[in-house]
Amino acid sequence: MKNSKVRTLALSLAATCGMGPLQLAAQVETLVIEGGTLIDGNGGIPISNAVIVMSGNRIENISTVS
Repeated sequence: MKNSKVRTLALSLAATCGMGPLQLAAQVETLVIEGGTLIDGNGGIPISNAVIVMSGNRIENISTVS
């Protein structure tokens, strides 16, 4: 009974947010780009040997190769 109520609530929230049941369970992929030169496009100093970590369509972290 409790699981049924939780599932109904989750599906209701998904419908309210414009997501379907399949999108609710979708996992976000992580992409790591390593070893290039990162240019920020705003006049900042280029970063050599950059590591860019993306989760879905968002940049999560930028660092350099040690």
